[in-house]
Amino acid sequence: SAVGARPLALRPVQGTISGGTGGAPVSLTFDRRAWTVKGGVNGAEVDLFIDHEASTIKGGANGSPVDLHFYWTTERIITRGGANLSQVDLLLDWGTKTLTGTANNSSVRIAFDLEAGTVKGHASHAPVDLKHDAVSGRVTGSLNARPVDVTLTNLDLTDLLPHFYLFLK
Repeated sequence: SAVGARPLALRPVQGTISGGTGGAPVSLTFDRRAWTVKGGVNGAEVDLFIDHEASTIKGGANGSPVDLHFYWTTERIITRGGANLSQVDLLLDWGTKTLTGTANNSSVRIAFDLEAGTVKGHASHAPVDLKHDAVSGRVTGSLNARPVDVTLTNLDLTDLLPHFYLFLK
């Protein structure tokens, strides 16, 4: 390889989300080598495996099985299947800066601005109003009609939005 060239995966192997949502602790580790998401959210264990060849996310979260299929392009990610004991059908569109569909037996209508660090709309029958400070990694605001205060380490909103279903309860 060329001198000074870096591998495509410039990001650290692991990223974490820590803090709390709705009075419950959040402690998640995203492993970009093993392609796992492990830890806890909403008072329940999270143990997910992402299989890029099969385009699946399988395991458990929020006290229920997770069995999702995803369809990925650079413009959008479609996620379909089951999580939170409900059907998941989400479209994350980077061009229109929206996350729309259904999850957790509710419609999801989110508009986001990665540069401003905002995520606003509604999901789980409640308003969503989140603000991400890119320097500190802190995400504050409200989700599920409850306060959110978590810190993203080696992650950003582009990591959080594809797994938004995890935070709906």
